Amino acid sequence: MNRLNRFLLIVLALLITPGIIFAQEKLYWDFPEPVKQAYGGRFPELVETGSGMALIWQDFEGNADELNATISIRVMFSDDGETWSQPVLNVAVGIPYLWLEEVPLYSVSTAPDGRLIVAVAEGRSGVSIYIQGSPGASGEFLKTATIPPGSGNADVPVAPRLAATPDGGFLLFLTRRTEAVGVAPGRNSLLTVFSASSTDGVQWGAGTLFISLDNDRAIDGGILDQNFLPSYFADGDDEYVVFQSLRTGSNNLVYQLYLKHRKQGGDWESAIPITENLLPEGLGSNSLLWDNQRPSLGKGDNGEILLTWERRKGQQLPSIAAAVLNRDGSPLSQMVEIVSAEPGRSSFSSRIINIKGSTWFLWFDSSGIRIARREAAADRSTIRYHVQISSLNALTEGSDQNSASFPGAAILNGNIYILWGDRSAGTPRTVLLKPDLHVDRPILRFTNFNSGKPGNSRNLSVRWDPPADSSGILSYSWLWSQNLEDVPSRDELEQKYHEVQTQKTFENPEEDEGDWFFSLIVRDIAGNWSDPLKLSYTLDVTPPPPPVMRVPSTSADGFLISNSFNLEWEDGEKEAAAYYRWRRVRLAGTVDELPLEIFTTQEALPVGNDGVVETSDRFIAQSNIDNGVWAYSVAAVDMAGNEGLPNTEILLTSRYVPVTFISLVTDRNDENDQIYLTIHGRGFLVGGLLSSAVIDEDGVEPWDYEFIRATGQLKVYSDTLAEIG
Repeated sequence: MNRLNRFLLIVLALLITPGIIFAQEKLYWDFPEPVKQAYGGRFPELVETGSGMALIWQDFEGNADELNATISIRVMFSDDGETWSQPVLNVAVGIPYLWLEEVPLYSVSTAPDGRLIVAVAEGRSGVSIYIQGSPGASGEFLKTATIPPGSGNADVPVAPRLAATPDGGFLLFLTRRTEAVGVAPGRNSLLTVFSASSTDGVQWGAGTLFISLDNDRAIDGGILDQNFLPSYFADGDDEYVVFQSLRTGSNNLVYQLYLKHRKQGGDWESAIPITENLLPEGLGSNSLLWDNQRPSLGKGDNGEILLTWERRKGQQLPSIAAAVLNRDGSPLSQMVEIVSAEPGRSSFSSRIINIKGSTWFLWFDSSGIRIARREAAADRSTIRYHVQISSLNALTEGSDQNSASFPGAAILNGNIYILWGDRSAGTPRTVLLKPDLHVDRPILRFTNFNSGKPGNSRNLSVRWDPPADSSGILSYSWLWSQNLEDVPSRDELEQKYHEVQTQKTFENPEEDEGDWFFSLIVRDIAGNWSDPLKLSYTLDVTPPPPPVMRVPSTSADGFLISNSFNLEWEDGEKEAAAYYRWRRVRLAGTVDELPLEIFTTQEALPVGNDGVVETSDRFIAQSNIDNGVWAYSVAAVDMAGNEGLPNTEILLTSRYVPVTFISLVTDRNDENDQIYLTIHGRGFLVGGLLSSAVIDEDGVEPWDYEFIRATGQLKVYSDTLAEIG
């Protein structure tokens, strides 16, 4: 190959495989699969457990809208993302449910040793903490603490949020009512965020106000009222909590986002206003026109602290936004990054994921589960979001675009797994989307040979179909080799695109005899290589030797002792033949009709095609054949289909036992329309001519019809032919 052609092939390969060369720019997924063990569960979450991950969900027993429901929290584990532990573990069972609508009542985190710790809102009892005795599927859950509610019935804690801290401890956030005299006309209490901490998940401090009525103030100096949905994030020594607070907007009440920051082990600083210090639509825009909810924190690929949330202006549909924060939690600039604001779509509940060196945003909208990659210019002056065109749930069997919501994610072995709830047809399901880490073998469609068996064909054909693959098939590579261990090349220049068949021609079949192995692999667009599809073929073009005949017993005169006999033979080589082809020829009626030298110089008679019998037996059974000189030729056919030269034996027979029988009856009409029956058979001249023929139904006299030769009704033409009529 000259240098120019090689260069062109390399360029072509690079053009064909952008998804492989720049794999970090796109994530590839397997087909979404409902998790059968979690069927009927609500509010599923994925959580990393160190060496694996866990799937946790909330089951309802009874009907929430009839106030007779209880809930149970259940969990199972996976080390590989493919199989889930059985049986399912119960975290908490039979918790009374006090709300008319279905809401999540649990939160989960992971201890440094991989044990799960779960907070469950148990109504008027408060928030209980459950922790595993040991990591993984064998670790039962024990209740270790309960954070009590406030003093009144309205002070029942809800919406627990559990987080692991960098020092190995835990923070619990929960929302409940607290007294705030004069907070609003006619109201002396507000909903706000409380917190409790633990160093080990077992011993917990009391729940205290996380948002201080005195120190955490709004941008206008007012009390932060109606505070919800805290989201915790830690990076190094810095810890952050962002939450939403109800504020007075330009036209109505809106939620604004505030953030608290601390250095590890220190006190929480006063809340920082976030969205009120941003320009939601650039210069001149008014932040008080925008409602901001469900904040979440994460980290950019260059170490930036990122905030994402859903926002809505007036009656417009909600969209997904993001902003970059300083290390102290304040906005880096006033500019808002637009993650997704597609017309006609409502977008909710975004979160940030770091995978394969890129930053990804995950959310759901009215079309399904969505994901986008954040891309920054080299000087960070321009930020773009590349939203994957198809929703992640688009290929979920039995779902529709509006049925999927609230996705979660976990990283296992450097790959991302995404989970969401699906309520298609009104039935709750948990759907897991795994990364595309596998491609099946190609599907064999046709060969002109039988794999694993010998053959003598010099031209072999193989055709296949591509396997079903969520990412799509990119290329194939195959190899014919006489070494079973050889595998096809994965080199880019060796790949075949859009080819689904190949042919192998043996130019020198005698030299190429032996075992051949065909190996075929396929690569999908995600870059996965399949296990090989393997076929084998033994080229055999050497015919077997003639069979070794065993002549039946003869008398002293050389004639067979009986005209009924078995002619037997053995294979001429160790390898057994697949079958045999034989035929017989009557050379003469008597020995006198042939020259004597024929018995010593007669060559093997070719088997040919006329009168040939095929058999897998190693013998020919003959019964009372005619007297005469007979030549029997037998050839072996091997497993590859090669037919060898025949062996011919000449046998003399002289002991025919006369018999009379009818083998066939036909009819004819003469010119007067007289019917005649022609009788074919044997022995019509044995012991004299036939004297009569009868036709009878029951086989006993009197006969139904009798034809007498003496009257001319029966004519005998030969030993094998007669006629009545």
